[in-house]
Amino acid sequence: MIINHNIPAQNTYNRLTFNNSQVSKSLEKLSSGLRINRAGDDAAGLAISEKMRGQIRGLDQAVRNSQDGISLIQTGEGALNEVHSMLLRMRELAVQAGNDTNTDSDRAHLQNEVNQLLDEIDRVSNTTEFNTRKLLSGEVVSIHDEVKGTMNISKNTAADITFSVGASVGGPENTVVAKGAVGHGAFTITRTGSANTQASIEVATGSASMWDIRDQWGNKVSGNVTITYGGASIGAGSSVTITIAAGASLVSGSAVTVHLSSISKFKAGDSFSIVTTAREAAEGDVAKAMTLQIGANSGQTMNVGFADTSATALKLKAETGDNKINLTTKYAASASLTLVDQAAEKISGIRASLGAAQNRLEHTVNNLSTTSENLGASESRVRDVDMAKQMTQFTKDNILVQSATAMLAQANQTPQSVLQLLQ
Repeated sequence: MIINHNIPAQNTYNRLTFNNSQVSKSLEKLSSGLRINRAGDDAAGLAISEKMRGQIRGLDQAVRNSQDGISLIQTGEGALNEVHSMLLRMRELAVQAGNDTNTDSDRAHLQNEVNQLLDEIDRVSNTTEFNTRKLLSGEVVSIHDEVKGTMNISKNTAADITFSVGASVGGPENTVVAKGAVGHGAFTITRTGSANTQASIEVATGSASMWDIRDQWGNKVSGNVTITYGGASIGAGSSVTITIAAGASLVSGSAVTVHLSSISKFKAGDSFSIVTTAREAAEGDVAKAMTLQIGANSGQTMNVGFADTSATALKLKAETGDNKINLTTKYAASASLTLVDQAAEKISGIRASLGAAQNRLEHTVNNLSTTSENLGASESRVRDVDMAKQMTQFTKDNILVQSATAMLAQANQTPQSVLQLLQ
């Protein structure tokens, strides 16, 4: 028998310490409702659930963004409804003015009302705002769908490099030319086109010669191709967006540089291609199109645009501010009727586009809400604790703590038997 080491007591103490730790963890889980309170509880589960949490919060914010977009559209469409009503009233007045039962004095009164309506259309156009952003003054424009073209780059002569955009139906019609000595190691592309074009340039990956450039002895040389702008280098498979518009990221006439390593070994006949994607503004500057973030991740956006609905933009006033709607004679009233019909048709088109966008956003909200709900349920299964199961575990651990405490007391009494040997 030994007294310096009480092995049974040490073993019992270790079990007591472990059971106490388990009881503490159970209490933490039961009080928080979470199975994973720290990374040590489940490292993989924590990483998965945190990613899900990020997606859920992003989806919830995207729902709010979409709802804000609906409010934006409703604000603009409500104002356009009033513009439409005023145009219908102007049409009614034009029809009335075309009747010879009216005297010149009567037509003068009709003209006065038309003048007031035109001024009100201008006021609505200039003052309709959402969150201080004007909607109908031309500050926010709509854009067309994307069109594409292919830019082929090849070395024609030792001192002349020509770049051209390939033919594409609806594609951007641009030709860019750069001249300079090959030994300089860089070619400059100057892209020309309409001032309201936004272009995305991406290095294509399908050209074999782009990756298999050989020197005069037939040895392969590096074919690394990058596009450099503003100190940033974008490699193959990445893209850089160039906006050719006043005040945009790259104004019309600015240059983009394409660098090829070992450019002096770039042989005649070697080439690579760049795919361009262009978005044309319906009217105005494409940079002014409003983008709504309607998803939890990058690129999940939609564009919403309005148009300038002032009397001048609707062709109801001249650029000088003079009224084109003239009801002082029956002949002028007939011509004015055509102008009013054209303006009403434009407003109808804008409202129809906004209505379609609103319907889309309403479906977007429903989809995002459903996705967030389902993802939340998935996150709950990973992170939340099963209260009944955990309570069973807590009861078990609590009993083991009490048992270990009692057994530790018994184990500490074992060395006392040595005293009987000393009597």
